[in-house]
Amino acid sequence: MRSVENATTALRDGDADRAIKMMLSTDELCHKVIAPPTIHGLAMRVLSDAYLAKDNMEDAKKALEKGLSLCKPHDGRANMPPFMKVRAQPRGWMYARSPRFFEARIESFARSGTRPAKWGADLNGRMGDLLVALGEVENAMGDHKKAVQHMRQGAERFEVLGQQEFVAATHNRIALTLLQAGKHELALAAVLDAEKLAGELGEGNEHEANILSTTFCYKGRCSVMAGNIDGAREAMTQALRYAMASGNDKVKEEAETFLAEHPSKVDEAAFL
Repeated sequence: MRSVENATTALRDGDADRAIKMMLSTDELCHKVIAPPTIHGLAMRVLSDAYLAKDNMEDAKKALEKGLSLCKPHDGRANMPPFMKVRAQPRGWMYARSPRFFEARIESFARSGTRPAKWGADLNGRMGDLLVALGEVENAMGDHKKAVQHMRQGAERFEVLGQQEFVAATHNRIALTLLQAGKHELALAAVLDAEKLAGELGEGNEHEANILSTTFCYKGRCSVMAGNIDGAREAMTQALRYAMASGNDKVKEEAETFLAEHPSKVDEAAFL
């Protein structure tokens, strides 16, 4: 799968046209050799990102939908043909790029070489990735309802794998989508799910602080939309603490700005 790595490099270098050309060629090759759906799906994931870099939402969506259609016929099948079980995943079983998918720290985890032992895990991981990425594209296109639906389906795939980090991060993305749709009450429910899942990771987990910084930031936004400034201040204080611990500069800046604009009003009578 050198072509996928080369296309990813081209994307990072800002050459989306070259990445698209390489992935279209890889798509043809995958059809010709009947490549495993996890690998073919990965190529469609990268192709989608290349189209997104060109602001071509429609083709990006089609690429992700094709990746899912390639995986779907094999979903849940116990007796896969031997040639479909070939292990040829490049540097890990997921492909995720910030900001459209998970936070940057989650991305590094996804590429760290995690390799589930069973075919089903590979397929669930690939479909989860494609589903959440599809949700991101649909959100950008203004279809918040479908976006949330697909993101939740992706979270279910990660949950099957026991990947709490991915599930929590996906709930954060669901919350953001709902916030953008103006549904702060539903967004808060997603935030609370993410908070619970991230809290179960345990102290010392390298992803906990990064996830929770985003979680509390979105919790603060929900509180603002609900008119609860005191609650928002409390959430943003937590967001700032976790952002400083994880190096999440974007959340750190937002939290600091909010807290500076909404300083705590201490009741002086409490000191009498």
